[in-house]
Formats: sequence, C-alpha cells, structure tokens
Amino acid sequence: MEKFPFSDYINATVTLFDSRGLNVCRDAHHCTVNIIHGNPIPILKPLHTKMLAMMGVDIEVGRAAIEHESFIEPMAQHIARTSIRNGIEGERIFVALPTINVAKQIEEALQIDCELDLSIMLDIPEKAPAPVKRKNAERDQVIKDLLSKNHTHKKIADTVGCSTRTVQRVQKKVA
Repeated sequence: MEKFPFSDYINATVTLFDSRGLNVCRDAHHCTVNIIHGNPIPILKPLHTKMLAMMGVDIEVGRAAIEHESFIEPMAQHIARTSIRNGIEGERIFVALPTINVAKQIEEALQIDCELDLSIMLDIPEKAPAPVKRKNAERDQVIKDLLSKNHTHKKIADTVGCSTRTVQRVQKKVA
C-alpha cells in the first residue's frame, strides 16, 4: 500500500495499526477501511503452540485468543475511534473489512448489531488446475473414451503416448 497515492485523497487519514491517539477522529470520520497485508511470521505458529502447551492452555482456544488480540481487537479499536464513539443513535458508520468472518467477530467485539452489506464481496475464485494436472486430466479422458470403445491397452497407450500401466491406472479409476 506504500505506492497508493493517499495524498490525493484529502478526506482520508492513514493510521497505523496502533489506535492510541485516534480519539481526534471521532468528530470527523464515519468510515474505516481496514487493510491487512502480509502473512504472519512463520515461526510464530510453532512458538505459540509450544507456549500454549507449556501453559496447559487448549491450543485452539489459545490460538483464537492470540488471533483476536493481534488482529480483531486492533480493528475494533480503530472502528471505535470513529464517530461511533459519540453514541449518536441512528448514525451509520461504514466499515470495510477483509472477510465476512472478520465482520462477525468485530460485531461481537463491539457488542452492537451490524448490517452486513455483501454487495461488494467477491466469491473466492476457484484455483485453476496446474498445467500438468490439466494435461493429465485431458489424457485420462481420451483413455476413458478409448476404453469405452474396447480398444486394447497397448493400442490406447500407443495412441495417447503413455504406458500401458497408465492405461490400467485410469481403467481402475473408472471401475
């Protein structure tokens, strides 16, 4: 996000994840966009697991608590620094969050009823098969078609350009 021209948007205030000092935003801001980037540090998961085990804390419960404190709570604090803090009944605050699950966790953390607008949400794209898998799937389909026409394994292997063992493997999948 460093390359995004935030300076072109005079009504936007970019803040760090730390929410201290943001009470000044409560009279001016009614929207927050919570942009989370990057991946967690890979070493943290095994370290957290070991720490939780040493403490005798259920691993899943502990991980959920760590995620809440390091991810959900800072976002909830940013949202609580908008005009929502003034407590004006009926005032709408717009919050953009990464996922529906995060939105539900924020709703629970703030202990308020939220209206979730899914109109800008995208469906998770299906992962395209790797070229090798696609090629193998096409090959297997040709083998299935030739098997259904009662061709011999040798003839199919020669036609497709594979081994008779591959033909046998595909035949087992069909059966």
